[in-house]
Amino acid sequence: SFIRHVLDDQFEFPKQTLPRLWQEKKRIAKRLKINTDANFFCMTVPELPLLKSRLFQEKIAVRDCASFGLESSIRFCIGKEEDNNRLLQVLENHVEGAKKEDFIRKDSL
Repeated sequence: SFIRHVLDDQFEFPKQTLPRLWQEKKRIAKRLKINTDANFFCMTVPELPLLKSRLFQEKIAVRDCASFGLESSIRFCIGKEEDNNRLLQVLENHVEGAKKEDFIRKDSL
């Protein structure tokens, strides 16, 4: 069992992985300018259906928060650095693109 492994390993796995997890959490929070006390983030995003499609194409899993009553939000966990980098790239590109679209729409009024 997992508990037996942790005890036999004298907690080496958590000692090695938890600092990396907290480091990634801090990095994600800084890049996205959001914070959390959990091991996941919840974030409101523009044009959620489009973002979900982009994430699906990139094989990145996030949770749609509509079932929590948060219609335009996603939830995602802290993963490995390379997975987090892919997620951050898609999120930042999506939000930046949505800002440009919003600016174009306002400018054409």
